[in-house]
Amino acid sequence: MVLCNQCGNELSEGLSFCKECGAQVGGISPAVPQSSLEIPTCPPDARPQVERRKLNFFAYAALAVLVFVLGGGAVLVFQRQGGNQDVINSEAVIPASATSPAASASRKSGRYSVETCGAIQDSQAGLEWFVGEDRNLTWYEAQNWIGGLTSCGGGWRLPTIEEIRTLYDPAQRAGTGYYKDGRYFPAHIDPVFSAIGSGSWVWSGERVGGDEARSFNLNQGKAVVYSATNTLYSTRAFAVRSVRK
Repeated sequence: MVLCNQCGNELSEGLSFCKECGAQVGGISPAVPQSSLEIPTCPPDARPQVERRKLNFFAYAALAVLVFVLGGGAVLVFQRQGGNQDVINSEAVIPASATSPAASASRKSGRYSVETCGAIQDSQAGLEWFVGEDRNLTWYEAQNWIGGLTSCGGGWRLPTIEEIRTLYDPAQRAGTGYYKDGRYFPAHIDPVFSAIGSGSWVWSGERVGGDEARSFNLNQGKAVVYSATNTLYSTRAFAVRSVRK
């Protein structure tokens, strides 16, 4: 088979000219087999452009990853710092007993002072206090403790509800306080009373009929009544007397 060099029309054998364009047979050349044709995928200048686009894409992708990593790190640091601050302010994680009773007692305030025998003098109310043992006591055990207390010259008694109420200060806290469901409920009193430890209630000397007695919740600032034999609540015994001149 031969083709016309002018128009590419297929020519029949024996013809001396092309029926389509009239070209002479001498201007006709053998056809090139279809299998040997080379089909370019893109113009000569197109490949470098494609490569440059690929490079730009990977550069942008790498930059985006770097920004994400750095940004995520900054957020993590911020969250950790914020979380640490929350931990510092949380009663449930950092109990007030982190400071020892001795260190708390040495802190001077305008209202309270600690005598060498351990009594705490309240210049505002004109009372002296002595903190009992850091363990859950029944009302009867508190009475027995008071009866045998001779420290600082004796003369101690269980306080009234109103006397305990004078100690309550929601801006202060002492000891760790009562623990329940992963949270501490410290006594809101001056840290000079840190020997209260894990106590949150204090027995008064007031009996309420039957077998009940009154105590004061120093975490919430409320007077409450419950069984005189209760040891579930972290009720402590404080001794009190008038300031001795």
